[in-house]
Parts: sequence; structure tokens; C-alpha cells
Amino acid sequence: MNAPAPRPSARLLRDDVLMRLQRRIGLAPADGLGVRRRAFVLAAIAWGPIALWWAWRGGPPGGTGAMASMDAYEVTVRLVLAVPLMIVAEGLALGNALRLAPHCADVGVYHGEPGVLRAIADDLIRMRDRMHPWVVAIGVALGLAIGARDVLSAAGQGASGWVDADGAPAFGAAWYLWVGRPIFLACVAVWLWRAVLLGWALRRLSRAGFTPVVTHPDRAGGFGFLERTTAPFGLVAFALTSVVGVVWAREILAHGADVRAYAVQMALTVAIPTAFFLAPMLVLAGPMARAREEALLRYGALVSRHGDALHRRWIGGEQVDDPVLDAPEIGAAADAAALYEAVVRMRPMPVGLATVLSIAVPAALPMLAVLSTQIPLATLVKGIAGALL
Repeated sequence: MNAPAPRPSARLLRDDVLMRLQRRIGLAPADGLGVRRRAFVLAAIAWGPIALWWAWRGGPPGGTGAMASMDAYEVTVRLVLAVPLMIVAEGLALGNALRLAPHCADVGVYHGEPGVLRAIADDLIRMRDRMHPWVVAIGVALGLAIGARDVLSAAGQGASGWVDADGAPAFGAAWYLWVGRPIFLACVAVWLWRAVLLGWALRRLSRAGFTPVVTHPDRAGGFGFLERTTAPFGLVAFALTSVVGVVWAREILAHGADVRAYAVQMALTVAIPTAFFLAPMLVLAGPMARAREEALLRYGALVSRHGDALHRRWIGGEQVDDPVLDAPEIGAAADAAALYEAVVRMRPMPVGLATVLSIAVPAALPMLAVLSTQIPLATLVKGIAGALL
């Protein structure tokens, strides 16, 4: 008996181009993501030979003391921390997709044909498998590798061990340029492309029968369940800002740079990935704003009609025969007003403070670590707490 075909939500993550390649070479299992296996093996492939080269030559290149240590930290964070974290985030994303996808048509915001959802999923899979993004990603990786090789060659003896006597990259540098960093960049490209795909999918869904329920208690028009889709982006943001943070830490610890000179860059380093990974939700801002604007008029008119009839009956003593007074779904005047208040409180897009913090806080943690190299951590924590409270 043949196994059932995986649901579209699973196929989106399990069957992309890189996953099929990893499955073909035995790195990923046929029926899943193999998160732990791939995280360990890819980190070992990317960093293991470099670590052995360091051990063989008696330490990492870059001179002695702090400089050599910071070079080692930079490579290690990129390949041993960032790469596995981005792979682990895939497992979190798949788990969320499998939990949320079956309920998309049951949350009360979809009023179209059931087959439309599957058609959108199929179109999303076809868009995911387009080769253009991967060609661009490969071109960027090769360009960076070639550019870095030229920099190393031009540095000559100043590279302190990263190049051989003839100016060519040494083994560890070559492995990093042609194996380690391309693996890291491939993981980054996958997640950037997934964010774009999420925005495209939400845009299609917003035009295919998904209508905000303006009185929904989640204050997001019934789209609140989509906030969970951003959870994996927090891990990815932490991975990316960790790489940036260790580069700045090298400049501060090894070259004596002032941490305050990086204040603006640090703020942007936190803000940019946070904004980018929340941007897919912006496609729902237009439909939600239009629904809220119309609902404010309609529910305002309903509450006015209900209140006017109630006043004329019980204050003016008139005989008012208006069915709105007896509608059980509206109830008392307080309930009618609560409907209008629910519309007023509706957010402009399905993103709350908790969602923003789920990405911004992980992205900021490496920046706090960099700041703590020159500013006591207790002072940082006290300052942040004072600003928040």
C-alpha cells in the first residue's frame, strides 16, 4: 500500500530544491527534514576541516592573541552556530505549518471555494521551485568567494597565515571560501526566499476569499493565527545578527574600537531583519484597513440605530417596533457597543507586540553581547529596564 502524499504545507518545506539535493546525496531522509542530522553534518562539513587545519598549524591564523581568537570566533559562529540554527528553524517552521494549515479554512475568515486553497498551494510550490533565486544566490556566493580570494591574495603576508607564500589562499581559507561560506549563504538565501514566498502566499490568500472578521477577539480580524508563522524567523534573525556581532566584537577587542561608534549600525542590524521578516504580514494591512473602515461605518450605524430605538422605547415612552431591539445576537445595549469597540480595537495587521519581540529580541541579543564588551551588563540591563518601565 502506497504512503499518502504529503500535505502541501509539508511539501513546501520538505521538497524544495536544496532539500531534494540533500535527500539525493543521503544527507536528508526521504520522509522528513532530518533536522538534527543535517545540522550536525553540515556544520561538520563546513567547519570540521578548518578546525583540523587550525590544530595542525598550531592555532587559527590572524596573528597571535586576541586577533587570532577573534578570527576563529567569526568563522566558528558563522558555521557552527548560524548554519545549525537556520536548519533547526526549518523544523520549527514545518511544525507550525502542519499545525496551522488544516485550520486555515476553519477559522471563519475564508469564504471561497475549498479547491482554491489547494490551487494557491500548488502555485506556491511551483514558484518556490523556480531556478532564478537559486541562480542569483549561487552567483552571489561565487562572487563573494572570488572577491575574498582576491583580497587575501592582495594582502600577502599581511593576511598572517590565511595565504600561502605564493599568495594563494591556504587550505583553511580556501575551504572556508569555497565550502563553508557558500553553505552559510545558501541557508540565508533559503530563508530570505521563504519570507518572500510567505508574503506572496498571503497576498494570494487575501484576494481569494479571506475576509477579516472585524469583531474577532484576537484583534487581528481572525488572522491572529498567522502570528505563529513568524516564530522561526526569530532563530534566523539571531543567527544573522550573531555573525554581524562577532565581526564588530573583533574590531572592539582586537583593535580597540569604541563600541559607541557602532550604535547606529547595531540599531539597524536589529531593525532590518525584524522589519524584513515581518514584511509578509504587511500584505494583509490593506484588506484589514478597508474592512475596519467599512465596519466602523456599518457597526457605528447599527449601534446608533439600536441605541436610538432603545432610548425612544424606554426613555421617550414610544411604541417602537424595531426588530433590532429583539435580535438575540445583538443583545443588550452594552453588547451592541462592545461590537463597535471590538472594531475600534482591531489592529492594522496581524502582528502584535509579542510577534515583534519574538524576532527583535533574538536579533538584539548578540548586540547586547557586543555592547557588554565595554559597558557592564548590569548597566545595560538597568538602562533597558528603565526605558521600558
